[in-house]
Amino acid sequence: MFLLLAPFVNLSSPQTAESSILKPYAADPYTSFANSICFRHMPTTILSLNTVLSDFLPLLLSNIPYNRTQTFSSFKWCAALSITILSIMAATVVGMAIEVWKRFPQGRDALDLGC
Repeated sequence: MFLLLAPFVNLSSPQTAESSILKPYAADPYTSFANSICFRHMPTTILSLNTVLSDFLPLLLSNIPYNRTQTFSSFKWCAALSITILSIMAATVVGMAIEVWKRFPQGRDALDLGC
């Protein structure tokens, strides 16, 4: 959802059309990650990175329940990597929520209800 709105978020600040709305459209997170790095759009880069990292989670989480047929070192690595990826995702959610919260009007006078 956010990847579709990224050009319009870019238009909210004073920019030319070539650097905001006329950028090439990226349909999947892999090409979006490359395009957002080239155009230095950090929110899209972070979300695309989280999407790419989430592709590895099923593989890593399948090795978390320790079995006798599995080595202990692979169990530790899979547990550590999955915790790291999930921590990155949680930090992204918190960071995006804080960024959205900063854009809300502060105080009652900022709302201008017309009362």
